[in-house]
Amino acid sequence: LPFTDVVSGSWYYDGVKYAYDNGLMNGTGVRQFSPQQTMSSAMAVQILYNREGRPDVTIEDGFSPDLWYAKAASWGVQQNIVSAERINDETTMPRQDMIRMMYSYAQAKGYDTSATADLSGFVDAAQVSPDAKDAMSWAVGSGIIGGDDQHRLLPEDGILRAEAAKVFVNFAGFYA
Repeated sequence: LPFTDVVSGSWYYDGVKYAYDNGLMNGTGVRQFSPQQTMSSAMAVQILYNREGRPDVTIEDGFSPDLWYAKAASWGVQQNIVSAERINDETTMPRQDMIRMMYSYAQAKGYDTSATADLSGFVDAAQVSPDAKDAMSWAVGSGIIGGDDQHRLLPEDGILRAEAAKVFVNFAGFYA
């Protein structure tokens, strides 16, 4: 890997390597991946767009062509994966929002999204928003995400770039 801030043997190394080798994620600067930086919704939709092979898309839905994520955002809206008002690069994306976006992507692709899990075993299950419950249940049930060592999903916390890379490895493994 070309990144000086990704340590071989770290819990996220394989995820970052997979994301980089498969063109899903790039660095944030010269030789930097920024594994501890939180993701924005623009970053998340860009990963899905990259996974699709960066198809041609007409920039619309109010996205300026000058935005680095304009094509990805337009694609995400056109595919009904995310709504335009949820995409920006200014704020941290909560975990449940990224999982909801991935769930919508999986449904749009026609993937089997029937896996479910009972979220009540997580101490913060009540913090999962009602419109994200199905997506979170699917993600846990399919092994795409899991709780931390304190049995928390942390649905409202921002997801780190390192965590997102790992989530996409799990996603690829489930839908291989």
